[in-house]
Amino acid sequence: MKVKCINPKAIVRVPLESQDQVDKLVDLCLDLHLEPQRSDICRAWARQLEQDNQTASALQYFEKGQSFADIERICWNTLERMLLTGISIIRVLS
Repeated sequence: MKVKCINPKAIVRVPLESQDQVDKLVDLCLDLHLEPQRSDICRAWARQLEQDNQTASALQYFEKGQSFADIERICWNTLERMLLTGISIIRVLS
């Protein structure tokens, strides 16, 4: 029986449609030690959540995907928006 080698750089594009699907894919990647793919999935889902104005959930997935530049961008944008609109930081944190 001949075993066909799979190119490790090739990845099938799977549309991310639900939180449950994403979590299952992330778990599968962890089980198979596919760290780069796990990070890609987390970042893609986080971007989709961010577009849907689900910032807190997006931050969680950016962290799982170790996309610290995106986390920093969101934090700075949020701080800037709060300062420009006059929202009290103390009120937000309490």
